[in-house]
Amino acid sequence: MAPDDEFVAMVADAHRLRAEVRELGFSGSEIDSNVRARLYWNPKVPDVPVGKEGLADEIHALLDNSRLSAQQAADLEREYFPPRGHS
Repeated sequence: MAPDDEFVAMVADAHRLRAEVRELGFSGSEIDSNVRARLYWNPKVPDVPVGKEGLADEIHALLDNSRLSAQQAADLEREYFPPRGHS
């Protein structure tokens, strides 16, 4: 898979995961808080709902990919965490 194709697939994964989290309602915001805290090395990482740890881990692994360029990482994070009012 070409690098651009791989990134396009990662964006599709981000959209799929965003939709899955959105369906969880309030629990989704808990997952997002957990993932954001881990991405930014916050010492206080919020817990996720029981049974959703794997989902949070999958999202974190997707967004914390060291093979991405800085621009790609920022773009992918924006795709998963769209600016408020743009979801």
